[in-house]
Amino acid sequence: MKKLLTTLFLALLSMGSYAQEFDFPKSMVMETEGDFTSFESKVLEAIAWRANTPVNTQVEKRKKVNAFLLQWMSGTPTVSILVNSKVGAPFMDDPEYLMSYMVGWTEYSITHNHSKDDKACAKAAVLHVIDFYEKNKDFLNKRGSIEKLIKLKKKDKLDEHIAKSLEG
Repeated sequence: MKKLLTTLFLALLSMGSYAQEFDFPKSMVMETEGDFTSFESKVLEAIAWRANTPVNTQVEKRKKVNAFLLQWMSGTPTVSILVNSKVGAPFMDDPEYLMSYMVGWTEYSITHNHSKDDKACAKAAVLHVIDFYEKNKDFLNKRGSIEKLIKLKKKDKLDEHIAKSLEG
């Protein structure tokens, strides 16, 4: 039993340290579609790092990770992020939430064969924001708009809300 607990503890410890690691690419030249495609695994690593690192820690590294992600997202021809006034309204006024929305969209698109399904990508983006909010609640101000999305998720009405928001 002691051996099992030790093994489990070490496995959890190593998972936590992996989640906190992100090494920047040696070269960050992004000019051709191939360049952007070659960075997709690093983009996913950066998204995972960002999602698993509390907002109040490694602040300077978070800024650099955000800059790397923004550079990639603004230039890649394979992912197009939709932030309309209805879907993105709760996130527009705060860079951390807006970034969480955009990386949630990006992660879904990359991991689903460069999906162009706005509804599925928007749902993934909103879920990413909710997860970010819940993990960092102690360090951020309470947001009624995100609390509303959490309630919609619990009532299984988030899909309907997103679909209506995308309509117009």
